[in-house]
Amino acid sequence: AGETMIFMGYIIVSSIQLGATVDYAILTTNNYIACRKTMEKEAAAVETLKRSIPSILTSGSILTIVGYILYHISSIAAIGDMGHLIGRGAILSMLLVCTFMPALLVLGDRVLMNNELEMIRQYLKRRRERRREKLRKVIGAAAASGREEKDNEK
Repeated sequence: AGETMIFMGYIIVSSIQLGATVDYAILTTNNYIACRKTMEKEAAAVETLKRSIPSILTSGSILTIVGYILYHISSIAAIGDMGHLIGRGAILSMLLVCTFMPALLVLGDRVLMNNELEMIRQYLKRRRERRREKLRKVIGAAAASGREEKDNEK
């Protein structure tokens, strides 16, 4: 707080943090969706954590350790600061993805399980079925009227 940092350093740290956090979030979301197909929301969230935490902790721990090693061994202040930010950011990313992400997944379960694409497909299928039914009625009415005209001609 209150310290200056080189702009490119900020971009580099932000990119690393964004990539790591999004990776953790994708892993957690994919595991939740897979678990949700066979379990209720809460059980799926617990199983998601069991499946995701080992990968998140491995990756996040490596990123944290490397960041803090860089912070302690670098003789260049700007690089040391970047290491410190990467290490601290990795810890926060791990904590947030392992705590808030399952809660957000449970809260957004309805949207995740009935995604918009599937809802659009269902709507289009129903619309297609209604149109086919109308077409059948029109064809049936036209065929009936054609038969009446033939009967009248005789």
